[in-house]
Amino acid sequence: MASTYTDAHRNACADALAALGNRIGLYTADGVRVGTVYGDTTWGTASKVTEDGYDWAKKTGSTVALTVPAVTVPNGTVIAKYGVHSGSTLLRTEDLPVSLVVNDGTQSFSVDVTPILRFRGL
Repeated sequence: MASTYTDAHRNACADALAALGNRIGLYTADGVRVGTVYGDTTWGTASKVTEDGYDWAKKTGSTVALTVPAVTVPNGTVIAKYGVHSGSTLLRTEDLPVSLVVNDGTQSFSVDVTPILRFRGL
């Protein structure tokens, strides 16, 4: 028997999940952390959205500007995910909207990440 979440309950669940961590870091397509670069986001208010035919609670965080120092990753590295952390503990990873390919690992580069949390409940 499946549970049925109200909008208020879904939003409260998203709020609780967001409260667990606000530190954002980068990850490769293989799930390897990109150095120790991180920034902190401020989560917005949860609201109901309908996507993919389902109702979700969605929270968007403030944009985090991350600068990856030179020689952190080799040429050809694909950065495809960001991670949400509580301190140094990884809570989850999410796909970036666009993957990045490092062409010259000897150069530093910057990436802006706007994290999104979606909670559907089952």
